[in-house]
Amino acid sequence: MLQMRNVKKDGLGGMRMDGSDARGRASSTRMLAALDLFSVERPVISAMDIGAELSLPRATTYRHLKTLCEAGLLLRLGNSDFCLGPRIVQLDRQIQLSDPLIAASRAPMVECLRTQGWDGMLLCSFVRDFVLCTHQEVRPGSEIQLKRARGIPFPMFHGPASLIIAAHLPIGRVRELYIRALEEDGASARALGPDWDSARKRLRAIKQRGFVVSQNEFQTGMTGVSAPIFDSKHGIVGSVSAVLGPAVTGQDEAKMGRGILDCARTITDRLEKRIG
Repeated sequence: MLQMRNVKKDGLGGMRMDGSDARGRASSTRMLAALDLFSVERPVISAMDIGAELSLPRATTYRHLKTLCEAGLLLRLGNSDFCLGPRIVQLDRQIQLSDPLIAASRAPMVECLRTQGWDGMLLCSFVRDFVLCTHQEVRPGSEIQLKRARGIPFPMFHGPASLIIAAHLPIGRVRELYIRALEEDGASARALGPDWDSARKRLRAIKQRGFVVSQNEFQTGMTGVSAPIFDSKHGIVGSVSAVLGPAVTGQDEAKMGRGILDCARTITDRLEKRIG
């Protein structure tokens, strides 16, 4: 017989976690937060610094680090220094070969480069409070070099790849992200609008248009256009973007918009078939 442990009914007959489950989830969250401390500029961090930045006792810090090392997510260097572990490389390869969104997007992106004459394309996903490039394609013979390459995060409210995703998030979630962006790094949020009412109106206009075109936001001298990708329940899962070298006219923008929307719809259809 299936037994449910550490679960209690609330006053409405639903289920809720008891204190031990809540504490366990909080502990796991803080343990995984250690991974966020590492960056290109900071590849090696001491156990003491990790504990201090996460406000953890010494014993808890080493227990979490031991667990992450055993999982291969961290690698211990010497007595008390740590870096990201080799298991991440394995997971990255697995994502490249089998991720449903990348698999659904690769062929349509290549076809669009061939038929539309665009220089490059980017596939992006929404991750917590930023947008991450997960795949890119460059047209054979193109001389451009995409600086916002795979694995590089985009600010939530800067650039077409991010804005088209933000426009399709639930209104409460995007408001929370906007207010946080204002508090932490106001530049990109204020570029969307000086206050929430202004930002909401612009996001509504973006959603109604269906795509976003911008100049010099992917990188200097480049025009970018982005459209949303949805899952089978019409939830936003990411965006696909085209990049073109010289600035385009309004008429060319409309053509790019139609092309990127067709590409996004094709990816959405292929994704739905893959995941049912």
